[in-house]
Amino acid sequence: MAAEAEGYAVEMGLFPEGEPWPVLDHRPIAIFTLHRQTPRRDPLLDHILERHTNRTPFDLARSVSIQQLTAIRKATRKPERVHLNLESGLATKIQDITMRAWDVWMISSPSTRLEVARVTHIGNTAIAAAPYGPYVSDTALKKAASPITFETLSDPNSVQFKANRTAYRRAIQTGLAHLWIVAPQFDRKGMFDAGRDWVRAHLQAIALGLDMEPHSQALQDFPEIVPYVDEMHNALGVSAPARIHMLGRIGYGSAIGPAPRLPVEAHLQS
Repeated sequence: MAAEAEGYAVEMGLFPEGEPWPVLDHRPIAIFTLHRQTPRRDPLLDHILERHTNRTPFDLARSVSIQQLTAIRKATRKPERVHLNLESGLATKIQDITMRAWDVWMISSPSTRLEVARVTHIGNTAIAAAPYGPYVSDTALKKAASPITFETLSDPNSVQFKANRTAYRRAIQTGLAHLWIVAPQFDRKGMFDAGRDWVRAHLQAIALGLDMEPHSQALQDFPEIVPYVDEMHNALGVSAPARIHMLGRIGYGSAIGPAPRLPVEAHLQS
């Protein structure tokens, strides 16, 4: 979008040396070639700096309309892969599977629980040194009901861990409108395309005054979570070889600021 606004068409070649599988390796993910063209500004570009994942409980007094969901889907590159739901019974199923998958991810599976705790930056000094990933700011530390440390974040029996779980479940249970993206098969290109369309969907949601939060808990690919991946696919009527790559709730959340991020220069090599 930024390149087109500056007068460049973008020709993109995905995985030019083949798709790395099952893990990423040294091979390039994409090669972009720029060509001069008449500038074209996508309206979604205006909302780039407003796009934040909103993990707060959504306002249940304000309903998302089918017209809003349809506009969000229309903004994507591959709208035929984007699915929507406002039906309360299915919304409850999505909530339930997601919350049970979270418990497996963060309670029943020590390796993934410890991984999350290890990469969480605690305090503004730690955040400034590594401005990415999960974090707990100084403000949040002061408001916490009990100390937040690596030990309390990784101990399911700690007061802080239980408070985090309660807050997470409270937010999930306010998800009454959902969107998910289905790829024809489980491959890197499907993941890439789904990610691009999730961003466009989210930008359109922001333009409409809505918020979005992804539910990755029941879509992860470590062994303990496989039963929940299967259950979610069954609940949403998606059969192999098709694969859900993105799923999330849509609604009206509380105002939030941007998460810490590295400057763009940190991602560029010249």
